[in-house]
Formats: sequence, C-alpha cells, structure tokens
Amino acid sequence: MLPITVLLVDDHQVVREGLRRMLELEDDIRVIGEAANMEEALHLAELHSPDVILMDIKMPGGDGVEATRRLKGKLSTCHIIMLTLYEEYIAEAIEAGAVGYLLKDVKREELSQAIRVAYQGQSPLDASLTRKLVGEFASLAKEKARPQPGLSERQLGAAHAEIAVRRRLVPSVCENLCGAVCPRQRGNRGFQFRYRGVERTEDIRLFPV
Repeated sequence: MLPITVLLVDDHQVVREGLRRMLELEDDIRVIGEAANMEEALHLAELHSPDVILMDIKMPGGDGVEATRRLKGKLSTCHIIMLTLYEEYIAEAIEAGAVGYLLKDVKREELSQAIRVAYQGQSPLDASLTRKLVGEFASLAKEKARPQPGLSERQLGAAHAEIAVRRRLVPSVCENLCGAVCPRQRGNRGFQFRYRGVERTEDIRLFPV
C-alpha cells in the first residue's frame, strides 16, 4: 500500500520540523513538502497533489482559512486538517472546506490517526472542543426535553441551531458533532433522543462526517 502523502503548512520552521520528525516515525505516512505561507502552500499543493494537508491558520500573506478555500476550489480531493492554537476559527475553517480541526497540543498518536481518518473521508476534531460542544448540546437538549422523554425532530433542529449561534458554528457542523455522541433513534413513540453520549465524551477523538 502506498503511504499517505502529507503537506505541512506553518509559518514557523520549528513547528514544521517537529511535525516532520513526528510523522517520519509512521510507516504509512510520508511528508512530501513544507510551506511557510499561503502562496507556497498553493504552489506545492498543485505541484504534489498531497492526500492530506496540515494547515496552520495565522500566517503572513494570507491565513489558513483562505488558503483552504482556494485549495478546495482547485484540489477537491485533498483533505485539509487545520492545526492551530485557536479554537474560535472552527466554523470558518469547516465552511472553507477543512475536514478536520485540531489544536497544536495534540499527541503524536492522535495526529497520525487523524491523518489516516481524514484520508478515509472522515473528520478528526479536537477532543476538548468536541466535549465542550457536546456538553452544551446535552444540557440544552435535556432542558428542551422536559417533561417529555424524547425530543421531536423539530426540537432537535432548534437545539442544534441555538448552539450553532452560541458557538459560531454552521448548523450542519453542530448537528454532526452532536449526533456523533448522542445518537438518535426512531421508535414507536417517534423521534427519540438518547443521552448516554454525555457520559462518554471523554472517549471522543474522531468521527465520520
């Protein structure tokens, strides 16, 4: 099997070198290039057509969100993971076409797995950010569910929309986050909501879009 090819995009050389050393320990991942700004990223991506791009957000000459938007317009099959210090750009990144969003304190094993999962067409998201969003959703959903044992499909949509506004998220992204750990099911009493996901949010690392 051919290795997953990765392009590193970060304006700090020490970060790029650290990422390269980490990923070189994986037999199925190969770093094919490094870019320090948006223009370099666009050029190298078109030249090498990497499977996955690890993209920083704040860079000189154009941010990672804009670079993602432009790259997805040219290389639709490329999987872009935002790797950043900042939580607050997740909505813009996903809207621009990123499939994943990780913070830079991610562990090597988690980063490698995120690359594999993104390559398979799924969405890796930072666990702490996911827990915060799911916690918000669970609290709000429970409030809206009282005194009924379950939420209607319309109520669930309202809950997703409300959290999306609070967290500056695209509603569909919010729905995906919540659905990953709080599965819904149809039964004799209609559209039901199960809260068991709330107790296992610590296990969240990756989930499919």
